[in-house]
Amino acid sequence: MNPTTRALSTAAFATLLLIAALMGANHVAARLAFNHGVDVPTAVTFRSVVTAGVVGALLLLQRVPLALTARQRKALPLIGVLIAIQSLCLYSAVARLPVALALLVFNSFPLMTALWARLLYQHRPERALLVAMPVILFGLVLALDVLGAASGLGAAGQWREIGAGVAFALGASTTFGLALVLTQHEAGGLDGRLRTFATMAMVGLLAGAAVAWRGGFALPTAPPRLVGAGAAHAAVRHRHHPPVHRVAAPGRGRQFGRDERRAGVRAGAGVAHPRAAHCAGAGGRRAGGGGRGDVVGHEEKVTSP
Repeated sequence: MNPTTRALSTAAFATLLLIAALMGANHVAARLAFNHGVDVPTAVTFRSVVTAGVVGALLLLQRVPLALTARQRKALPLIGVLIAIQSLCLYSAVARLPVALALLVFNSFPLMTALWARLLYQHRPERALLVAMPVILFGLVLALDVLGAASGLGAAGQWREIGAGVAFALGASTTFGLALVLTQHEAGGLDGRLRTFATMAMVGLLAGAAVAWRGGFALPTAPPRLVGAGAAHAAVRHRHHPPVHRVAAPGRGRQFGRDERRAGVRAGAGVAHPRAAHCAGAGGRRAGGGGRGDVVGHEEKVTSP
C-alpha cells in the first residue's frame, strides 16, 4: 500500500452507502413526480433551490468564509452552467428510461472525466481506469441490449425505444465529467459547501428561467414528491462536497414538454426481461396521460396491448 494511502474506514464506507441510497431515492422520487405531471425544468428547479437553501443555511450556521479568488470567480459560473445542463439531461433520461438504466449509463462519467482531463490538462489516466474501461463499456452494451435480442425488437427497434433516453444520459455524463475536471483544476481550493451552494443556486436560476419561458411550473397532479427529492439531494450535498450536484405544462412545440410523459411507454423496451418491460410500459401509460406529446408538434396515440 502506498504510504500516503489510508484504508477506508467502516464509517466512511457506511457514509458512501448512505450517499448511494440517497442519490437513488432522489431519482426514483423524480420519476414518481414525472409520472404525476411534473416536467423536467420544474423538477430541476425544486431540487436545486431546496439544495441551495439547505447548504446556504449550513454556510451561515458554520460561518464558512465566502472569499473567492479571481480564478474561482471565473470558473464557478461555467461549472454552474455545466451542472444545469447535466441536471436537465439526467432528469430527461430518467423520464424516458427505467431509473436504474438511466443511472447506469450516466455513471459512465468516470470515463468522460478521464477523457476531459486528458484533453484539457494532458493528465494521463491511471492504469486501473484503463483496465476498467472495457469492462464498463461491455457492461453497458449488455444492459442496453444494443442489438435488441432480449427485447425481441431488433437493433433498429430497440434504439427507437431507448435512443433518446440514452443520448440524454450520455449528455449528462459528458457534461458532469467536464464539470468535475474544471472543479478539480480551477476551483479545487474552494470550500466544498460554498462551491455546492454557488453551483446549485446557479442551476436553480437557470432552471427557473426555463420554467418561466415554458409558462410556469408544472406541479404534480398527485401528492407532491418534489420536496422529498430535494431534501435527499441536499443531504447528499452536505456529505459529499463535489459540486453536483443531479410533461405537464400545456402548449405545443416546447423543447422540454410532455415528451417526458410518453417516456414510460418507450422505457419498457429498454428492460432486458419481457415481463419487466411490460411493467415499465404499463407505468409509462400511467405517466403518459393518454400519450399526448408536444415536443415535435404532433400527437402520438397510445393503445393498450
